Amino acid sequence: PNETIYRARLAQTEEALGNFYAIKANQLALKNEVESQQEALLAWQNAVQFLPNNAVLQGQLALSLVKANDFVAAAQAFSESVRLAPQNGQLHFNYALFLSRYGDISAALNAYQLAINCSSEVSLPPILVSFANLLTENPETRTPQIIQKAHALYEKALQIAPDFVNAHANRGLLFIDEDNRQE
Repeated sequence: PNETIYRARLAQTEEALGNFYAIKANQLALKNEVESQQEALLAWQNAVQFLPNNAVLQGQLALSLVKANDFVAAAQAFSESVRLAPQNGQLHFNYALFLSRYGDISAALNAYQLAINCSSEVSLPPILVSFANLLTENPETRTPQIIQKAHALYEKALQIAPDFVNAHANRGLLFIDEDNRQE
C-alpha cells in the first residue's frame, strides 16, 4: 500500500511539474526576446520530460525548436506529437507546415491530408488554403489537374468562411497566373 501511495504522489508531482514548465514556457514564448525564446525552449523540454506522452507539449516543443533552428529535433518532436495524437488536426497541420518549408514535400502533402481529415470544419480554411498553395507552388508540377484541385480547395475554404481573405487572395493569384500562362 505504501508503494502504491508513493507512486500516485510521484505521478501527481510529475504532472504538476510538467504543467508548471508548460505555463512558464507559454509565458516566455510570448516575449520576442532571443533570451526568452531560449528559456522557453528549455521550459518546453522540461515540460516534455515530465509529461512525455502529452502530444500538445510535444507540438509546442517542436515549434520552439524551429525557432531555435534545430530542425532535426523539431522533426522528431512533430513526429512524436502526431504519433501521440493521430486524430489532432492542428498537430498534423503544424507538421505539414514544417515539412513543406523544411522537409519532404511528399510527406507534407500527406500531413495536409491527415490535417484535413482530422479537423473540424471551422478550423479547415487555413489548412485548405495552405494545402492549395503548396500544390501550386512549383510551376513545373502545376498540371491542369493540380490547378483544378487547388481551385476546389480554395472554393471549399470560401464555402466554410466566405470572408477568408487569404483564400480570396490566393485564388485570385492563381487565376492571374493561369491567365499569364495562356497568353
